[in-house]
Amino acid sequence: MNLSQRFKIQLHHDFWERKVQNQPLISTSLSGWFIKNQFSCLDRLLIKGQEILPEMIRPEDFIADYERQYRESLLIPQNTFWSGCPFTGIPWMEAFMGCKVYAMEESFISQPSNPSLEELVEFKLDPENPWYKLYWVFMGKLVELSAGRFPINKSLLRGPTDVLGALIGQTEMIYALYDNPDKIKKVISSITSVFKTIMAEQYKRIPSFLGGYSMTIFNIWAPGKVTLYQDDAAAILSPVLYSDFFAKAGEDICDGYDYTAIHVHPTAFHTIDDLLGNEKLKVIEINKDEGGPSVEEMLPILKKVNNKKNLILWGEFSKKDLVLLKRELNPVGVAYSLLVKSKEEAEELYNVLCS
Repeated sequence: MNLSQRFKIQLHHDFWERKVQNQPLISTSLSGWFIKNQFSCLDRLLIKGQEILPEMIRPEDFIADYERQYRESLLIPQNTFWSGCPFTGIPWMEAFMGCKVYAMEESFISQPSNPSLEELVEFKLDPENPWYKLYWVFMGKLVELSAGRFPINKSLLRGPTDVLGALIGQTEMIYALYDNPDKIKKVISSITSVFKTIMAEQYKRIPSFLGGYSMTIFNIWAPGKVTLYQDDAAAILSPVLYSDFFAKAGEDICDGYDYTAIHVHPTAFHTIDDLLGNEKLKVIEINKDEGGPSVEEMLPILKKVNNKKNLILWGEFSKKDLVLLKRELNPVGVAYSLLVKSKEEAEELYNVLCS
């Protein structure tokens, strides 16, 4: 481990232990919001309405762009480690559980497969599912590419609200919560089990990096195994429905991991109290969404999280935003994952946070 790596590792330890940091954790990315700008091979795939089959995704086609992104990360200021994961545009969990995948103009979506609730209660991962096999091929290619240079971890694996809504339809999900509450709780447990099975399988296949693992997308390293999930479809649920049906699933996903996080959009801020009450959850990552509330508008929620748990902020932030956040937030346990348009912007924002 060289001096730069030691410095970064110490910052990460201080972050997780909620100690005063010499500087906040800062990850910067030139990739931007849209996956179509990240990988050149997507041009032939992003044809709106086209069904995407597993054999159409060739992991080797993505490798040059992964290498480019890694090398870019070495040229822009940050104190985290760039990490790789299987292509995030595919709704992997949904595909593993039977949904078909279709292209849009900017990304990929799944279509409900409309299984019965009984089928979902009894669902078991099929190791021969072509999407499941493809996922591990992707993971293996990234492990080879890394050769110890950067950490590898999971892709976006959506949580129980997202997967349930994808499988049976979001409107149908709402009705089912009222009409079949006991059965739906069993389905949620089944989805949670699938998620945990994939996470356990992953750690049989990926190497550690400098004695730990990384939270991909946000590039936060931890001195042990990490798990990260999301429940974006919580946006269409009332606080009571989320608490009654999905809060326990979050606790179950975190169980067995010392380093845990959830990804949250402002549209799901009504779940924050439940998330803060999950003692197994260490980090809440919050997006600054395009067209969403400003930093000033989000500040009361950010402070609420900051007071009890670690906080990661992800998105496009202005210099003014970061000056405000630096002034208003307790610096303990705060990390920034910044989307920037240039090396010069990355340097400016890094200097704002570290000055």
